[in-house]
Amino acid sequence: MTTRYVVAAAVIALALTAGCEGAASTPIPVSEVTPPASEAPAQPTAATALTVAPAPSPTPAPLPPLQPISGDNADQIVELRRTEMPDLWETRETCGGAFSPDGRMLAAACKSPDIPLWDVETGQLVRTLRGPTRRVWASVAFSPDGQMLAAGGHDSGVFLWDVATGERLRKVGDTANVSELAFSPDGQRIAAGNFNGSAEVWDLVTGNRLAEFLGHRSRVNCVAFSPDGKWVASGGGDNKARVWVASSGQEVVVLEGPTRFVEDIAFAPDGRQVVGASDDTRIRIWNVDTGEVVQTFVGHYGPVNGVTYSPDGCLLASCSNDRTLRLWDVSTGKLLGKFQGHTDLAIRPVFRPDSTLIATVGWDGAVILWGVPVDRRSAFEPWLLKVRVTHDS
Repeated sequence: MTTRYVVAAAVIALALTAGCEGAASTPIPVSEVTPPASEAPAQPTAATALTVAPAPSPTPAPLPPLQPISGDNADQIVELRRTEMPDLWETRETCGGAFSPDGRMLAAACKSPDIPLWDVETGQLVRTLRGPTRRVWASVAFSPDGQMLAAGGHDSGVFLWDVATGERLRKVGDTANVSELAFSPDGQRIAAGNFNGSAEVWDLVTGNRLAEFLGHRSRVNCVAFSPDGKWVASGGGDNKARVWVASSGQEVVVLEGPTRFVEDIAFAPDGRQVVGASDDTRIRIWNVDTGEVVQTFVGHYGPVNGVTYSPDGCLLASCSNDRTLRLWDVSTGKLLGKFQGHTDLAIRPVFRPDSTLIATVGWDGAVILWGVPVDRRSAFEPWLLKVRVTHDS
């Protein structure tokens, strides 16, 4: 047997229309790009076996200068960096992510006892937060001052870590089987949704439970604090979203419309509206005061797992079982861009606080950063494919 290596490189260039009035764009898969005949590798013969050798993991390149993502450039987003969960973990399915308040760090929750923290600019792993043995995580959140990170999981409850040292501080209350959690804006409380159909708010200073929300007839999939901290919104497996008084657990309004599970929920920055993602493939915005649906977003062709507002409240980002990230204009309901990077279910999107990045996590074990470079050319590095060809001499 003899061995030879064929290296093929193709530069992928995308022509994208500037402005949100342009057509939505999807990155071109490598498989759809045909190299010139002079650069194409020789076709294998019947006596040739063709295999692709895995390339070594390169050191992540620093991010290029970025524009804030807006309605004017939402169709120009490109995939900037992909980080894979380590293979040594039990499973690489990633369920949630969070940027630190200063936007410098990114945390991810996956079905593993450990929680990775990355430096956003360099892509380097800063540290790994060690969880209790055999725990898995469904949700992570930074405290508003960035000093603590909270994580909750299906069999673990809620735990807190010191971000600077990586020290695990304590468990919060006796909550178990947590689906999602959220810090209050003042950082003094934490809300947790549970698979037993309830949600709770805990005081982080005293450790006492302040309120319990009972009303969902099935598991609670998501929770969110209002910007002023007075209300908590929740979504559940009973196909409803609800808004509660955070201090007492009193139900304020039931938000109806979805025909399947409500998987994610978020308040608008002004606190007057709530957006929910549903397994019925729709995204809905409700008026909190009246409970009426004021906008419906249609386009995903699979259950919508995650949705969030941009920091200025003008855009929505959503993730779905159809593996796409989509951006929407809040005021018009128009789809501004559709982007596919995940190879399995896309679970959650999260905006960086300065709006220059969106991070998405998925069940393919990937954490993808998306953005709009100031210099568009800096986003397109040559694709290098290393092919190992073996044949009989």
